[in-house]
Amino acid sequence: MAAKHNERCRECKKHVFELLSNIFGEVRENYNLNISNRASGFKKSPYHSYLQEIYVSLQNHRGNKNFIRKKKLPNVDYYVVDHEFIVEFDESQHFTRPRRIALEKYPAELKLGFDKNKWIDLCRKLNRHDNDPIYRDEQRAWYDTLRDFAPSQLNLRPTVRLYAQDYVWCDLDPEDKEDQARFRELLKLKIYNYKSTINQNLIDKKLLLTDRKKGRLYKTSENEHIQIRFNKLGNLITHKITENFDEIPLDYSLEEVGEELLKLNKPTIEEVIKYLVIPEMEVERIFNNMRFKYLESIYRSSLDNPKEYINAKYNRAFQALSGITVYQGNIQIRKDNDNFWKEAGFTDPSKTGICFDNERKELDFILKYIKSVNTDQIPRTYAELIAIKPGFHELYIHSDYFDKKSIPNCNDIRSEIFRCLRNMNDLINSKAKDLDKFPGDINKKNFMSYAPCNVTEGPFVMRKSVDISYYDEIRKIRTKNDIEKLKENFFILDYYHEDINYLEDLANILEKAGRFKGFIN
Repeated sequence: MAAKHNERCRECKKHVFELLSNIFGEVRENYNLNISNRASGFKKSPYHSYLQEIYVSLQNHRGNKNFIRKKKLPNVDYYVVDHEFIVEFDESQHFTRPRRIALEKYPAELKLGFDKNKWIDLCRKLNRHDNDPIYRDEQRAWYDTLRDFAPSQLNLRPTVRLYAQDYVWCDLDPEDKEDQARFRELLKLKIYNYKSTINQNLIDKKLLLTDRKKGRLYKTSENEHIQIRFNKLGNLITHKITENFDEIPLDYSLEEVGEELLKLNKPTIEEVIKYLVIPEMEVERIFNNMRFKYLESIYRSSLDNPKEYINAKYNRAFQALSGITVYQGNIQIRKDNDNFWKEAGFTDPSKTGICFDNERKELDFILKYIKSVNTDQIPRTYAELIAIKPGFHELYIHSDYFDKKSIPNCNDIRSEIFRCLRNMNDLINSKAKDLDKFPGDINKKNFMSYAPCNVTEGPFVMRKSVDISYYDEIRKIRTKNDIEKLKENFFILDYYHEDINYLEDLANILEKAGRFKGFIN
């Protein structure tokens, strides 16, 4: 940069704004993130404890304890709306000893849109001071720190920083393609766009990555899941989801997801997309695994006439086998939970080796995840979950499904969803449309225990693509003759109506059902 060029040049900031706008679309200048100015307001961030440590370090640096004077973080310089990232334009006064103290305490895994080591070196070299007021350096360092950590709280791309003296920014012509390319290179920002190559049905869906075998969801060594979303422009936004449902931004292309995480050899975009599922598909997979394990329990217990056990009469036996506490009502003498599978004739699970612990844990995670990411579409999501369990089961198995007398007339929300499924109402006109939180049955305990015939009687079922909805497809079925149409959009294995009179028959069903234990595509 020319030595005499003023780093406070208004034209420089104007050109930066215009370059961002011409390259990335809508940009909001002097934008209010509407987040807290205190570490306590960053509890959703996985780096909350680091912020607390940085704050204390800044307080102890010169003894200036009260440098937070407002509740909300002051505005950021620029916010790039469609690509979801912050841009800060740092002049020399930002490079101080307090800023260096803060930067040196950043966690290594925090994603940044600038070179942290360069910023630390600039703090050491420039070592600016601003003592008006006396706490100004600590305050500015704290605000900059919060802007760097804000993406971990708001699920944005990493914050980008430009150093005012790195370039004569006003020399760049916002309309010139070569200058735009030069500016993008200076930003060092990776933007992965897939609008022209992905199915538009994937846009704005929160997708989860499966493992390489498509047997279950992908998990890192720290038990983190991978969430992927394509925004309305087709830009890829990737996060790690921790066990506490914190979202940690990742800087991966779709191809890198395939190579680095799934260990695929030079995968195409189309190949990697096949490993992405919507959260509700994980619910399907879990129940398919429970169905498989229930049938496997019959087989390994060498029970005569297996067909008899594929019946709702054995719901309690299944619940006891799966580790669910069986509801016994208000009775004087209560059975031990295990008595239900013992009396039914099942072999001790410790001897068959069949355990449902994984399914309970996985269901607990996915229901909590679904509740955390679908807060703006609760009625629709709740309807989909009820359609999965037991809506599909009732349509496929219950002989009186189309009998109006069997349609529930209770006043609760769940019954209202059943009426919607049977076209007696629709979500828009039902009281379910006003749900502002998920009903109490959407948790591991209640959702597993409610309608266990969904497992004992089946069927195995998995949608064929992420844009298929149980709720929508069930509503299309108006007569028994229409039921076969479901096979156009779902893989279905109906074992309830099969003749499974001998263990050999059951073995054949289990062989066919094996594919339902993972994600089918």
